Amino acid sequence: MNDRQLLRLLKENEGPLLDFKETFYNIEDKKSKTDFVKDILSFSNTTLNEDGFIICGVSDNKEIIGVASDIKISDSKFVQVMEAYADHPVNFNIEKVFLKEYEVTLIVITILQNQVRPVLCKKSFEGKLQEGAIYYRYGSVNSIAKDFITVEKIVTSQKLRNETNEYIKLLDSTYNKYSKFPAPPYSKFLGREDVIAKVYDNLINHHKNYLLSLTGDGGVGKTSLAYKVADEIRKAIDNMSLLGLFDRSLPKFCVRIFCSLTLSGYFAEQGN
Repeated sequence: MNDRQLLRLLKENEGPLLDFKETFYNIEDKKSKTDFVKDILSFSNTTLNEDGFIICGVSDNKEIIGVASDIKISDSKFVQVMEAYADHPVNFNIEKVFLKEYEVTLIVITILQNQVRPVLCKKSFEGKLQEGAIYYRYGSVNSIAKDFITVEKIVTSQKLRNETNEYIKLLDSTYNKYSKFPAPPYSKFLGREDVIAKVYDNLINHHKNYLLSLTGDGGVGKTSLAYKVADEIRKAIDNMSLLGLFDRSLPKFCVRIFCSLTLSGYFAEQGN
């Protein structure tokens, strides 16, 4: 990787295909080795469309601090660790890069798009790794999916959201690149904590829920509740947008969303 590519990555925020680490992994340390295994497993199941990167030598506030220039990297040891925990080989490489502009050394781990998936964890380790688990990147954190179809849908949905940002701007005249949320439909939201928690749980903690409808009589507060839940969710998910689909100028965009959510069975049942 050259300086130009690395500088471009350093300007981006953490996400499904990019993670920053303050220090490099130490496979002699149990926790660090576990983190390494989980990170590589997660990235390998998420790099469906492009390579993923872990950059070591960057602090939590994105300060480029570097790692020790004399640190030794033994690819074979890290490959052996992955062979012990992954059910089949994972394609990744590790390299040291001296970044001239900052005069620091960084370590870049590239997890390649070219993988045989899913990659399963083949044995448990002290409650930190689970045998048979399918780890993947959900936003900027590692998570576990019940099946690989779920991973494919989530990764595709994340990619679709990024690709359609420009499209949203064309359709929604109120879109503001600095604020993807319009003003709330209420001055203050009171109560209904149990309902908010239930809706949030169904959307975030159940990987097979891609569409949730709020029903009720007019004026009971469905829109306000939806906005409140969305406002809570955006604290956990990067690059989230809130878009009203009542505008008749949105048919093509709606179709793209519905296709990504695989709702054809639902509409068939409804006779639409």
